[in-house]
Amino acid sequence: MQICNLSRIQQVLGSIRTRENVAAKFNEVGIKKIISELTGISLEKIEILINVQPPDPTTVKPPLEPEPVEPPPLDPELVEPPPLDPSHNKYIYLPIILTCFIGVGIFAAWQYFNQTPCETATETRVNNICYKDITKKPLVVGIVTSPKQYSEFKTYLKKQLGSQARDVVIEGNSEITYKEAQNNISKNKWDIVFANSPMNGMRAKDNSYKWLARMYPKYPLTYQSALFVRSDSRIKSIEDIKSTTTIALGDFNSASSFYMPAYDLYGTSMTVTAGHRSSKIRELVANKQADIGAVVYTTVKDDPQFRVIQISREIPSTGVYLSPKLTPTVQKQIQNILENAPKKIKDQANYDTGKEPDYKQFRTIALRADQVLSCANFSINPVQFFCNATPQGILGRVAGFTNQGNGMIRLRLERENHKTCQVFVSSQTLKKIMDSSSPEIINRKQVNIIGVEPIELEDRTCQLTIENPTQLVVL
Repeated sequence: MQICNLSRIQQVLGSIRTRENVAAKFNEVGIKKIISELTGISLEKIEILINVQPPDPTTVKPPLEPEPVEPPPLDPELVEPPPLDPSHNKYIYLPIILTCFIGVGIFAAWQYFNQTPCETATETRVNNICYKDITKKPLVVGIVTSPKQYSEFKTYLKKQLGSQARDVVIEGNSEITYKEAQNNISKNKWDIVFANSPMNGMRAKDNSYKWLARMYPKYPLTYQSALFVRSDSRIKSIEDIKSTTTIALGDFNSASSFYMPAYDLYGTSMTVTAGHRSSKIRELVANKQADIGAVVYTTVKDDPQFRVIQISREIPSTGVYLSPKLTPTVQKQIQNILENAPKKIKDQANYDTGKEPDYKQFRTIALRADQVLSCANFSINPVQFFCNATPQGILGRVAGFTNQGNGMIRLRLERENHKTCQVFVSSQTLKKIMDSSSPEIINRKQVNIIGVEPIELEDRTCQLTIENPTQLVVL
């Protein structure tokens, strides 16, 4: 048993039970065959060791005890221990032998399946887990800004990795939407993510990416969004907004130019043009094509042609993240390469070492904004930044799931009040909602549950059952 530990045994047996192809191969080979191959002991001898039984104590006559005789004192150093009865010894140590064989068998099974190739040829198996093999597939750096900014970073990273990486490619640009970037993160298509926004940073964190470095190290740990107008505008505050007022917003997943403005504009109704970059928003307002714009506060606070009418709450900064699909060794190597990069490389790529931001408070604001946005229809102007007097439902984020069997799925819902609920939904209903019966497609998404009365449980959690596809809205 010394060659195995309990956690490793649990991991191996868990893998065998949960993966059909592994279980089938395990049953086909058999643990006795694995032990035989590893130890060199024939199958016949293994059968004998396993099946041999100790004698029945009721049929064995105990030996007669001799009369006690007082032995003369002897020098203990000259005394040799009496020989052990081989047959007695065999039965005493049989459980230990069998235990060792079981341990060896588990170890052999782990060795056997750890050498089984991954389903994808571009992956490598380490400790029974398949990771991306960067010697067979390029290392992808995901960005949402200009690729020119990362040209020297790419050259440096490629040189440091050498033959250990097939290639290093930069994917993304200033035209890519945050939704596209977040989809690439969710699917682990990007190995290194320069998030550039807390919305992308949260998506990376939710998909088990590892924090690597801080972006915008020359700026404070938090920043703010601002609603601004032309300096000669008649609009003095949010109270002056009318349904005919036009506002230019950013990408639907941008923290500063969409989420925070949506939060601050609660209760208003106005004409919206969205999906713009910060420079375009400023251009639209400057040219009177929009009355109000939403951008990062520092980009307009000192510009004389604009006037700020609203400053948002603090928004956390973001950073660089590393994909969980890279082996731990490669992760550590890339971390060391980035940390020890020349200052010029760090400045151009806009990163440096630093502490990961706390997204907890911002998540609450994002959930509130989601609640407003779930009621807004951006395809029809004017857009209402509020919900009509209808049941608001239960807002939260799906944070895990369990297949219950019989076609039922249990979702773990994290609510904005920090409470959790168990949500039960059939795979058929889920397919009508998401066009897929796999719970993975709804995991980590914001949802709103409408028209379902929660059942409060003794452990202060709640339970809900979705019976109609209209009761679950994915935001």
